[in-house]
Amino acid sequence: MSWRANSLVLLAWLISFCGAQIPCTRHSGDVPPPKFTITDKQCCLEWESENWNYHDTYLDWQMELLPHNPKIKRQRLAPNDDDSNLEEELCFNIPSFPYQKYDLKLSCSYTDRLDPWTDDYYPLTFLTSPAVPFHPPKFVPNGFFHDPLKRQLSVLWVQLDDLEFNGPNFSYVVTTDTGKRAVLVSNNSAIFHDWDATRSFIVSVWSRNSLGPSEDRSQLKVPILTQARSHQPQELRYHEDNFTISWQAPQDQEGLIGYVVSWCSAPKNSSQICDDHYPIHYKELEPSQQQLTFVRPTRLHNVAVSAKYKDSFLGGKPLVLPRLVRSTNETYNLWLGFYIGLSALALQFLLCVIPVSVRKLHKLSDKLYPMSYDLILNADIEP
Repeated sequence: MSWRANSLVLLAWLISFCGAQIPCTRHSGDVPPPKFTITDKQCCLEWESENWNYHDTYLDWQMELLPHNPKIKRQRLAPNDDDSNLEEELCFNIPSFPYQKYDLKLSCSYTDRLDPWTDDYYPLTFLTSPAVPFHPPKFVPNGFFHDPLKRQLSVLWVQLDDLEFNGPNFSYVVTTDTGKRAVLVSNNSAIFHDWDATRSFIVSVWSRNSLGPSEDRSQLKVPILTQARSHQPQELRYHEDNFTISWQAPQDQEGLIGYVVSWCSAPKNSSQICDDHYPIHYKELEPSQQQLTFVRPTRLHNVAVSAKYKDSFLGGKPLVLPRLVRSTNETYNLWLGFYIGLSALALQFLLCVIPVSVRKLHKLSDKLYPMSYDLILNADIEP
């Protein structure tokens, strides 16, 4: 082919390039912007133009989904090859996260040319449809704590991630099998007031948003708690030198099948047991294991150790009563021994001089430190 023929071909190519319109840009001449529709599974863009369709072989398409939630990864999308779609429709599958906002980056380029991808794309933003929560939170094993003086029962669960809320106005619902409803304290705990420790109950928790509650629920068995002391682990200690928590077996070991150690970040609110900005962790241990070692801590934690028994719920025997572990260490124990010695001398003096005051002090001590549980808070540990 002569140079003149080559020049004519090149000239024709340039003319076609200059006159062509790229429909995926906002400045696409006579091509109107697309209509945007969304369903539970896919999004579609539809252009109403007689001059072209997105199947045109001279165009390559590139789509990227940019989630607003940083927990969702950015995704490259490919058009659905569905013959049932109209030629003017460009459809693609969307992630299965309800009630999440995305930006769609849509660009195109000419096929078999050296042109760059268009950086002027439709600024499409959409919100996926909401749905009821798919599942409830899970209770922490043996995740309850009884305060007999206040007649309160606290229950703890592992809260859901915000990706699992599925809709607006998310919360939890906690009730007993008798219809008694708990007061939510945080996103991972609730309190029942006027708790009857002479009866056994089943506590249930649902997750809920503006569309309704989750179909399923999690349940926690709470036994009769009047004789719970003999089923609690004994002599709980936190050893700061090696970041280990240890304990002795409960007095009643019949049916003992193991232990549960739970820990969570210490809350700023005194009415809470755990800070709901951080997850609750737990580890289940065999009956022969009576200690748990953590790595070097980075922040203060609350720790609970409870004993697990074979299910004698119908018989009314207590399964467990969590014992919160408050901060203690070897150095602290040395000072504690010193203070105990001084206290013993002072107590002996008081017994000789003012026995009436001693009796009143003893009664006050019973009120402040009930025998049904011991507390150790703000243990310096991190798993």
